Amino acid sequence: MLNSLSGADKRFFEQVLGMGSGYVLDFTNESFERFFNDYGVDIYGDKYDLHGPSKARRLRAFLDLEPDELLGQVLLGILELSISLDRDSPEFRRSYAIAARLTEKSLVENDNDVLQESKQQSKIKSEIRKLDQLWNGGPIRVFISHVARYKKDAEKIQNALAGFGIASFVAHKDIEPSEDWQAEIIRALSSMNLFIALVTEGFKESDWTDQETGFAVARRVPILPVSRGMAPYGFFTPYGFVAKIQALRWDRSSADEVAKKTMEMALKDGELESFAKTAFIESLAGSKKWAETNRLSHVLPFIDSLTSDEADWFVDVYNSNSQVYESWGIQGIILDELGRMTGHTYVFDNYRRLQKEELPKDIPS
Repeated sequence: MLNSLSGADKRFFEQVLGMGSGYVLDFTNESFERFFNDYGVDIYGDKYDLHGPSKARRLRAFLDLEPDELLGQVLLGILELSISLDRDSPEFRRSYAIAARLTEKSLVENDNDVLQESKQQSKIKSEIRKLDQLWNGGPIRVFISHVARYKKDAEKIQNALAGFGIASFVAHKDIEPSEDWQAEIIRALSSMNLFIALVTEGFKESDWTDQETGFAVARRVPILPVSRGMAPYGFFTPYGFVAKIQALRWDRSSADEVAKKTMEMALKDGELESFAKTAFIESLAGSKKWAETNRLSHVLPFIDSLTSDEADWFVDVYNSNSQVYESWGIQGIILDELGRMTGHTYVFDNYRRLQKEELPKDIPS
């Protein structure tokens, strides 16, 4: 006897799988063959032509010829794959129990597997929601490391980054009092994709800023050291693994310069470039003042190229927002910059609206 499947068991499976008509559930010839290939079985080989060529007859031969373990695996696979069977029906549970006996796997174990998988999916979705809340849904995520004394400067940088559409995390400010703050900081460090170190008096001596910087180094995210000086100490410089990185000096509360440099880094990073261009164009679309547009225009030289869709979107934003097309900071450079980024020629029409210059049509000879 090749396996322990009884005649009654086989007849029961034939009924459950609808094999009386020569078919097996909703399998096509191709899907039937692919399914068995996953188990290393050539179901259309001569071996299974014992009772005839139909899918049902080949499955009958398979049930006659193969050992318990393989039978159990295949039958469980068929039952779990089917969308037409009612998993709560007595027929399904009995057929599952027969197949599970062959593999010595219980239905309870399978239900536990499904439950564990469901719990894991719930944990993943919960973590995604937490990250969205932490970063306000922003794809460019900047962790700003600082000592408590310079918290106000860190917040100025955060506000400046927001003007470019960049989300950032300032420890303590961004953590609700009820949160486990260490876990929240680790969550932010684990999901950031840019890191700003506000190197000041006390930065090197702080356990937290030192570990945060080490975290960024280990994750190999782009790092921007910002050297913040204060009399009588002068400027503090990066040290250790980040000593070789050129620091940006903080002069006259220059949070805007930090934000602009951060945007430049994002635009030069292969993984962040597309997000950075989207954030830039969206920020232009939301500009409510000429001064905002002038500030954003400083980013244009750092954009290497625009796709056709991005260019069309940019032109639409430019033409539809008066705080953009009336801004002197962008008017004087936009034609040259768009030409450089797209390889096309752009002009202003009679109403000072931006448009791509149409190539003249060929004149037939």
